[in-house]
Amino acid sequence: MRGCWLLGIAALALGGCSSRFDPAVAACEAVLAKDLAGRAYTIDREEMNRNLSKADGLGEISSTVWFNKGFPNELSQPYICAFQYSSGGTYTPVVTSVRFQWWAE
Repeated sequence: MRGCWLLGIAALALGGCSSRFDPAVAACEAVLAKDLAGRAYTIDREEMNRNLSKADGLGEISSTVWFNKGFPNELSQPYICAFQYSSGGTYTPVVTSVRFQWWAE
Protein backbone atom coordinates (compact mmCIF):
# COMPACT_ATOMS: atom_id res chain seq x y z
CA MET A 1 0.00 0.00 0.00
CA ARG A 2 2.87 2.34 0.78
CA GLY A 3 4.22 1.85 -2.76
CA CYS A 4 0.90 3.04 -4.25
CA TRP A 5 1.04 6.16 -2.10
CA LEU A 6 4.57 6.96 -3.26
CA LEU A 7 3.61 6.30 -6.87
CA GLY A 8 0.76 8.80 -6.56
CA ILE A 9 3.08 11.48 -5.18
CA ALA A 10 5.58 10.85 -7.99
CA ALA A 11 2.82 11.16 -10.60
CA LEU A 12 1.68 14.47 -9.12
CA ALA A 13 5.24 15.77 -9.07
CA LEU A 14 5.81 14.82 -12.69
CA GLY A 15 2.50 16.32 -13.71
CA GLY A 16 3.46 19.60 -12.08
CA CYS A 17 6.79 19.69 -13.91
CA SER A 18 5.25 19.18 -17.32
CA SER A 19 3.69 22.66 -17.29
CA ARG A 20 7.10 24.28 -17.79
CA PHE A 21 7.34 22.79 -21.27
CA ASP A 22 5.57 24.13 -24.33
CA PRO A 23 2.65 21.85 -25.36
CA ALA A 24 4.43 21.30 -28.70
CA VAL A 25 7.14 19.34 -26.84
CA ALA A 26 4.54 16.84 -25.61
CA ALA A 27 2.99 16.61 -29.08
CA CYS A 28 6.37 15.87 -30.70
CA GLU A 29 7.25 13.44 -27.92
CA ALA A 30 4.02 11.48 -28.56
CA VAL A 31 4.76 11.18 -32.29
CA LEU A 32 8.33 10.09 -31.58
CA ALA A 33 7.08 7.44 -29.15
CA LYS A 34 4.75 6.07 -31.83
CA ASP A 35 7.37 6.19 -34.61
CA LEU A 36 10.10 4.60 -32.44
CA ALA A 37 7.99 2.01 -30.64
CA GLY A 38 10.00 -1.10 -29.82
CA ARG A 39 13.37 0.69 -29.91
CA ALA A 40 15.49 1.72 -26.95
CA TYR A 41 15.71 5.51 -27.27
CA THR A 42 16.14 8.62 -25.13
CA ILE A 43 15.06 12.20 -25.76
CA ASP A 44 15.73 15.37 -23.79
CA ARG A 45 12.54 17.39 -23.20
CA GLU A 46 14.51 20.36 -21.87
CA GLU A 47 16.62 20.47 -25.04
CA MET A 48 13.46 20.19 -27.11
CA ASN A 49 11.92 23.11 -25.23
CA ARG A 50 15.09 25.22 -25.65
CA ASN A 51 15.29 24.50 -29.39
CA LEU A 52 11.64 25.30 -30.11
CA SER A 53 10.89 28.09 -32.56
CA LYS A 54 7.47 29.30 -33.61
CA ALA A 55 5.90 32.10 -35.57
CA ASP A 56 2.50 32.73 -37.13
CA GLY A 57 0.98 29.48 -35.86
CA LEU A 58 3.79 27.27 -37.19
CA GLY A 59 6.85 25.92 -35.41
CA GLU A 60 9.75 23.50 -35.30
CA ILE A 61 11.73 21.70 -32.67
CA SER A 62 15.30 20.70 -33.56
CA SER A 63 16.76 18.14 -31.21
CA THR A 64 18.50 14.78 -30.94
CA VAL A 65 17.29 11.28 -30.17
CA TRP A 66 19.75 8.75 -28.72
CA PHE A 67 19.46 5.03 -29.35
CA ASN A 68 20.98 2.62 -26.81
CA LYS A 69 22.30 5.54 -24.76
CA GLY A 70 25.12 4.53 -22.43
CA PHE A 71 25.96 1.36 -24.34
CA PRO A 72 28.89 0.74 -26.73
CA ASN A 73 26.51 0.84 -29.72
CA GLU A 74 25.06 4.24 -28.74
CA LEU A 75 23.83 6.23 -31.71
CA SER A 76 22.54 9.81 -31.84
CA GLN A 77 20.36 11.16 -34.62
CA PRO A 78 19.22 14.75 -35.12
CA TYR A 79 15.59 15.35 -36.01
CA ILE A 80 13.22 18.21 -36.71
CA CYS A 81 9.64 18.04 -35.51
CA ALA A 82 7.39 20.47 -37.40
CA PHE A 83 4.02 21.47 -35.97
CA GLN A 84 1.19 23.92 -36.38
CA TYR A 85 -1.48 25.12 -34.01
CA SER A 86 -4.97 23.83 -34.65
CA SER A 87 -7.69 26.24 -35.63
CA GLY A 88 -10.70 27.02 -33.51
CA GLY A 89 -8.90 29.05 -30.87
CA THR A 90 -7.65 26.03 -28.89
CA TYR A 91 -4.00 26.58 -29.85
CA THR A 92 -3.29 22.87 -29.57
CA PRO A 93 -0.11 21.94 -31.45
CA VAL A 94 -0.51 19.31 -34.17
CA VAL A 95 2.64 17.62 -35.50
CA THR A 96 2.85 17.81 -39.28
CA SER A 97 6.15 15.94 -39.73
CA VAL A 98 9.17 14.46 -38.01
CA ARG A 99 12.31 14.35 -40.16
CA PHE A 100 15.30 12.29 -39.04
CA GLN A 101 18.77 12.83 -40.46
CA TRP A 102 20.01 9.27 -40.70
CA TRP A 103 23.74 8.91 -41.13
CA ALA A 104 25.06 6.65 -43.86
CA GLU A 105 27.76 4.27 -42.68
